[in-house]
Amino acid sequence: MVEIVDFEKVKDIMNERGISQVELANRMDITQGHLSMLFYGRRRTTLDILFALLNALNLTFQDVLKDEYLHFAG
Repeated sequence: MVEIVDFEKVKDIMNERGISQVELANRMDITQGHLSMLFYGRRRTTLDILFALLNALNLTFQDVLKDEYLHFAG
């Protein structure tokens, strides 16, 4: 399975907005441990998690997509 979310982009957005992992995890209704595993590639992003992430940070899919997949997003 391929990870399409660029969690470095997510971290940059979090830093720009002053949002901690704990705060983001709470907004997404997951544990901080689960979020950490996503950040470090120990878990893959499901659609539920992707939508929770986008909603929690008010982002679009293109905002977090890895650059090599941007051409698929149009």
